[in-house]
Amino acid sequence: MTLLRHHLAHTWRLGAGAAAGMFVFYWLAMHVFKGLVLPIGVGAIAARLPKPLLSALGIDELPIDSVRGYLAVHAQHPFVLMVLMAVPVAMCTGLLTGDVERRTLALVLVRRVRRAGVVGSAASVCALWLALGVASGLAGTVAGARMAGVADLPGIRVLLGIAASQYLLMLAVEGIALVFSAAASERSEAVAWTLVVVLIMYVWNFLAQFWPVAQPVARWMLFHYFEPKSVLLSGGLDARPAAVLGAVAAAGFLVAVAVFTRREFNI
Repeated sequence: MTLLRHHLAHTWRLGAGAAAGMFVFYWLAMHVFKGLVLPIGVGAIAARLPKPLLSALGIDELPIDSVRGYLAVHAQHPFVLMVLMAVPVAMCTGLLTGDVERRTLALVLVRRVRRAGVVGSAASVCALWLALGVASGLAGTVAGARMAGVADLPGIRVLLGIAASQYLLMLAVEGIALVFSAAASERSEAVAWTLVVVLIMYVWNFLAQFWPVAQPVARWMLFHYFEPKSVLLSGGLDARPAAVLGAVAAAGFLVAVAVFTRREFNI
């Protein structure tokens, strides 16, 4: 518990900032939908885009001038993904590799704390702030829709499904960040490897929408299982994508524990 409080005290600014950014973004998004999207006829503009691009944006079956289509786009908006992704990348590398780089890990390990507990504390704190960030986005959507007078907002089950999909995706990213953070001795190295792997997965999954050759490999990419459009169409979160993302998160945590408990530290 002492370690958890220590990690929370060192990460609350980033966690609170990400949560505030998510709330404001979704709150403004609902006002933009009411005040801008409907009057300019963006649906007619979107209809002229290539079908693969519409599919990649999640608006091939959900028109963007509908609330559900609009939410499908914003659930995978680059701003949302970057804000949420900053939490696991910055926190995991800062709490694990950062202590190794600063040579302050010895102060933690001399106490009655197992190495697995250090990884578990970092993972728990990151998961907590991610949950707050996703919940803030959900709250911003509901609050913004009510204030802007947006009608036909999906039910709470659908909104929770989108939030759960975002959360599971970021937990999977956290698993990847934990592995590199546990193995690296410099924070910049851990950040670089995590971002390279995640960026390749994101770009490859996007290219697979246009390039048939890339489609067989796309099923190995995390973003292939991030399907807000499917949630909006079916009315809930599908079990298979959730299971895959959850399995990646769990596997990443276990590998990080195995690496962190067996490696040698030059401290």
